[in-house]
Amino acid sequence: MGNAERETHQGTRDAHTSVTVWTAAALLGQLGLVMSIPIIGGVALGAWGMRHWGGGPWMVVVGIILGIALGAYGAVRIVLREIPWDR
Repeated sequence: MGNAERETHQGTRDAHTSVTVWTAAALLGQLGLVMSIPIIGGVALGAWGMRHWGGGPWMVVVGIILGIALGAYGAVRIVLREIPWDR
């Protein structure tokens, strides 16, 4: 591979994988929302179910666990979509 080919290849690679501070901040903000909204929703639904049907705090705990699972699933999907993986 000659110098011109190497420079062209390197330039293309840098442009594709370059991550700015703003891009990273946007990704972190998106991950924070994707993780927190389902957890808050699970707590709210669990508290509503506890008030509506009675019982102990186990509905809130189940809501938290489901919210964590749903948030983790969403975060993994975002990371797999946004981060370029060399395959």
